[in-house]
Amino acid sequence: MDWFGDNWGNLASVLGVVVSVVGFILAVYQILKTRAVAEAAKTAADNARAALSKSITIGDLDRASERIERIKTEISQGRIDIAKEHLLDIMRMLADVIGRAREADESELEKLVQASDTIADLTIMTLEDDFTGIIADLTSAQQVLLALRVDIEQKEGEHG
Repeated sequence: MDWFGDNWGNLASVLGVVVSVVGFILAVYQILKTRAVAEAAKTAADNARAALSKSITIGDLDRASERIERIKTEISQGRIDIAKEHLLDIMRMLADVIGRAREADESELEKLVQASDTIADLTIMTLEDDFTGIIADLTSAQQVLLALRVDIEQKEGEHG
C-alpha cells in the first residue's frame, strides 16, 4: 500500500494522459464525422438547387412557348401593342433563364441567346411590317425553346 500512496501523483498523471489521448481521438473522430455530414448536406443542397433551377427553367421555357402562341394570335388580329408586351415578357423570362444557365453547355446557351435575340428583334415591329415573316421568326424561336426544353429534360433524366 505504501507504493500506491507514494506513486499516487504519477498514476493520476498517467491516467490523465490516457483520458486526454482518448478524448483527443474522440474529438478528431467527431470532427471528421461532422465534416462528412456537412459535405453530404452541401452536396444535397447543391443537387436540390440545380434540380429547382432546371424545373424553373423548364417552366419558363413552357411559358415562353405558350406566350409565343398568344403573340401569334395577337399579331394575326392586328393587336401589335399587346404582342409587344408579351414579347417583352418573354425577353425577361429568357434573361432569367440565361442568368440561371450556369450548368448549361455552350450549345444550350447559344440556343437561348439566339431565341432571345430573335424575340428582341421582333419588339421593334410596326404595323407596316411583314407579319408572315414575324410569325415565321416566332415559330422558329418557339421551336428552339421547345428543343432546348427537351434537351434539359433528357439531361435531367440522365443525371437523376
